[in-house]
Amino acid sequence: MLPASGLLKRANAIVLGNGEAHKDENIFYLLESAPTDDTLFLIIKRNSKPVLLVSPLEIGNYANRKDVIVKELSKNSLKEELGKIRGRVGLNFDCQTVNQAAKLKKYTRAKPVDISGYFESARETKTQKEIKKKKES
Repeated sequence: MLPASGLLKRANAIVLGNGEAHKDENIFYLLESAPTDDTLFLIIKRNSKPVLLVSPLEIGNYANRKDVIVKELSKNSLKEELGKIRGRVGLNFDCQTVNQAAKLKKYTRAKPVDISGYFESARETKTQKEIKKKKES
């Protein structure tokens, strides 16, 4: 997973979601994997391993990842993970739905901060790993 230190300068945690009504390919950018239509949430907190909440039907596709803690996505698991966030939470306002905003407000008292600009600039500059991968394909 790419370092999220730039993201965590503005917030104590980052929450990105992907599902039928909303697509955030930045999740897959951070996971360094091909985009899918899987319903999932990536939660990155300071000083802890990122948590990936995945649909029960898709959890097998992510079970072998060592760079994140993979958990089954449910209302309770999302509520539990969001409830741990304090202070400011970084969200990609460009991809956030009204439903996501409502859940976040319901499950945490963290103040939302827009981090969409980070992805625009971060994805413009390619890492050596990205360049090598592009050449191989």
